[in-house]
Amino acid sequence: MRIIYLIHYLMMVLLTFISFSNEGLAQSKKPLNSTVYDGWKSVEGEKISFDGNWILFSITPQEGDANLFIKDIRQREEKT
Repeated sequence: MRIIYLIHYLMMVLLTFISFSNEGLAQSKKPLNSTVYDGWKSVEGEKISFDGNWILFSITPQEGDANLFIKDIRQREEKT
């Protein structure tokens, strides 16, 4: 019976430790605000060729010009 109480106690201590350690990690993240949004990019115009060997997509920043990527899946070659 004592072993069960000891195991229960150790589990509670372990769970308490894990919950407090996760709170510390959450506080170290950078907050999201309008200055962060400007650095985000989006993927647009995704296409796959009929034979499935080529893919095409563009990566567009919030401000500035987009980059077009064409990838050959068979040879793992990329053209921009």
